[in-house]
Amino acid sequence: TPGVNSDVTIPQKEAAAHYPKLTANVSAKSVTVNSEAELDLDGQIIKKGTGSNDFTPLTNNGTLKMTGTSSASDPKGQKEWFENATITFTDNSTVEYYGNTPATSNIWAGPYENLKVSGGKTSFTTGNLIVNKAFTVDTIGSFTVNADSQDYKGAVELKKETTFKSDLPVGTIFENNLNTYGNSITFDGNEIGRA
Repeated sequence: TPGVNSDVTIPQKEAAAHYPKLTANVSAKSVTVNSEAELDLDGQIIKKGTGSNDFTPLTNNGTLKMTGTSSASDPKGQKEWFENATITFTDNSTVEYYGNTPATSNIWAGPYENLKVSGGKTSFTTGNLIVNKAFTVDTIGSFTVNADSQDYKGAVELKKETTFKSDLPVGTIFENNLNTYGNSITFDGNEIGRA
């Protein structure tokens, strides 16, 4: 079992069923998800010590799945982990927020390389969201992005009805293709533009 002195690497496997899914908060010195590999955090975090913000450094070269937890008090959530640890997302990495619990999530603003939402997610809330490559909405029902501002530098794939809400004058910016697949798209808030 890994512990606070363990450097953990998730290698590429032949089948998705072989990838780990956390069922409790765990400890590790560092975590690396290899290219084409996957780690499912569910609603858990990984810490390297017992301090309130003693979060484990993470390098994601593959896919990191999570439900998107957040808590100002201990135990803190995934948002606080990403805000307080050294987190590295390489060019082809993906972060996927999924699941019914919580259906709405306060998430880290990024920058993400590829960002996907799926399953029972209905919305997330964040600061100045930056997605360097693809953003994909593939949820069961409609989805809402609540952010101070939003900058999508790559393709945006909306496989479900999606609402973009932005509070700051910068608004929502799409720098590449926006594919709706015939789904409705709603804008709420400040300026919307294409760079």
